[in-house]
Amino acid sequence: MWTELSKFTLIVLNIGFVVAGALLIYIGAAFSGGWSTVLAAASNAASASVFHLVLAFGVLVLVIAFMGLMGALKRQKCLLYTYAVFVFIALVIFLIIMITGFSGASTANKWSDASYPAESAETSVGEAFDSAYCGVMVDHYCVAGSVTEAISLFSPSASSSVATIIKELGLNANDRVGLKKLCTSLNSTTVGSIVESSVTSLKTICSACQQAGQVDFSSLYDWAQDNCALTSVSAAWCVSYLNTNKYPTPDTVYPECRPSVLDLFKKFANKVAITALVFSCAALIVLIMAFVTARSAGKDGSAA
Repeated sequence: MWTELSKFTLIVLNIGFVVAGALLIYIGAAFSGGWSTVLAAASNAASASVFHLVLAFGVLVLVIAFMGLMGALKRQKCLLYTYAVFVFIALVIFLIIMITGFSGASTANKWSDASYPAESAETSVGEAFDSAYCGVMVDHYCVAGSVTEAISLFSPSASSSVATIIKELGLNANDRVGLKKLCTSLNSTTVGSIVESSVTSLKTICSACQQAGQVDFSSLYDWAQDNCALTSVSAAWCVSYLNTNKYPTPDTVYPECRPSVLDLFKKFANKVAITALVFSCAALIVLIMAFVTARSAGKDGSAA
């Protein structure tokens, strides 16, 4: 009965590992854009490739889980012992992930209670966030939304003349294509005196659009809209940063978004750590069940 219970437990837990592997693959794929840079910096990871490693580990977990399922169903001693070795390796990795997660959450808590920068490492986090945030927010207003919205945000001084600008450049105020057509028209249309006074600032913004379009941080936009929307001040800072690739002083982007960023990182780190703790316990149980099931197999390696 104990053998059958071990076999059943092994099957159920490996189904759980299949789910865990799929979840790790999802996390690795979903956060491989701008957030990977920010969270890797916040967790003192060597580089943004940390999420590529998570994805690869998810694939490995899936392979190991299927190996365990086959071993449990057929009770192949060789297969089960090989599986046990991989489970032990997975257990060690889960423990490392758990420790890293709890450490990251603790760091976010400590930083929240201190003024910016809490320590030198947070400066790297701020720079990574600024790069991601400016890339996605500027790119959005360059390719989406109305021209009126974009000009009002990026060139407040020209907002009073926006109707004239749109008319002289032959644009449609209802087209939600951001600054895309405006930037093209600036280089191909003879503009009047009212538009001429805004050309310099508008061309600066168009230049920033080209830089922002080279960065893929799309997963950040929805979060930013809900937690830290772009303002005319942060928009001006982002345009300057994108055009010069240097950080204007003082930084007006990360400090403004800092509470939301640290809260997000703390929640994410805790979820990862708790999940890793649960699967560490599951891996330990699986390891024991694998040995019990393997010992019940016959000498030829199959079920007795």
